[in-house]
Amino acid sequence: MHTHRTQMPYRSPSASRWFRARALTAAMLLVLSAGARPVAANDLSNSPCTAGDVEIVGSGLIINEPCACPVGGTFSATVQFVVRNNTSSGRYCVSLHLVPDGVVITVPYDVVLRDAKGSSTATGRSGSEPYHDTVMFGSIPNFPCTTGLVCFGGSDVVSGKCAPLGCSTVSWNTSNSASACTTADQNPPGGQCRHEQVCIVGFGATLQCITNCGVGCQATATLQACVNAPVARGPFQLTLAGRDGSSATQSTFGDPSGTACLNFTVTPGQYPTTTYTLTVTDKDGCTRTATTSLQARQNPTANAGPDDAKCSADATASFTLAGVATIGTPTWSVVSGSAAIAAPSSPTSGVPTTSP
Repeated sequence: MHTHRTQMPYRSPSASRWFRARALTAAMLLVLSAGARPVAANDLSNSPCTAGDVEIVGSGLIINEPCACPVGGTFSATVQFVVRNNTSSGRYCVSLHLVPDGVVITVPYDVVLRDAKGSSTATGRSGSEPYHDTVMFGSIPNFPCTTGLVCFGGSDVVSGKCAPLGCSTVSWNTSNSASACTTADQNPPGGQCRHEQVCIVGFGATLQCITNCGVGCQATATLQACVNAPVARGPFQLTLAGRDGSSATQSTFGDPSGTACLNFTVTPGQYPTTTYTLTVTDKDGCTRTATTSLQARQNPTANAGPDDAKCSADATASFTLAGVATIGTPTWSVVSGSAAIAAPSSPTSGVPTTSP
């Protein structure tokens, strides 16, 4: 059995210290020349991004959200993006620099995008193409279940600078040697980045009142029920159930934008509050829910109490009263007979009588 030992050149202690010092100095110079950011290294909001070579088209779609994914749970999300290259040559190490939304992520987070072959390459246009789109994927760990739609950064700035933590950014490299990059460029030149709001669609449901939300007596309100999900999970069944026993169902194939909404007309029948629950079911039987409540006012009833004889059994004064209520204000009136209402605007007014 033969062994081979590689002989390393001898370096004196002083030479070793000098070598380490020079390496450290070179590393420091490299960081300083890169313009290190002291607060959040992957927040490019304040970078002078002026280019339009690459952009994200539409919303990213989560393609692996579990069927059983309760509120409060998390999973490692694989997100599919359409990356558009507006140039005739490739763009590489395409990355997203996401600013916090406060829920999904609370600190800036970088996502390197790769195509189905694992290369971070957005192919350039060819022939008469005005641009070329490439489907690419990125991963976000600990993504909250049932999030539905979430957006990172403002939508008002796409070039130049914006306030710190105000803009998400797309960055890229023009060298094909960067197609195998493992980390995003922390300080790309202004010509290799673009500020852009990044939205991601998971699988979730929302429910809100949009019309006549302060429901009067036996009046109707309109609830808007939305499903946030990739179209591939559809068709979807939306079932609205009220605590008053009401129920209605509609269906939709979804929408390419990732959000599809339907309106339900309801008449709350449980007082003082009627709660409604929306259940969205996709083609595989996976469900997401959302709830909302409406304050409802019940129809008033007028009751003058039992007949009351004064002085003797055959000495009665007959009269008929009517009670109405408008926006919670009652009013009593005399329909027939002779009577004086003590407090016409009181819910429990008395009617004084005079003994014969």
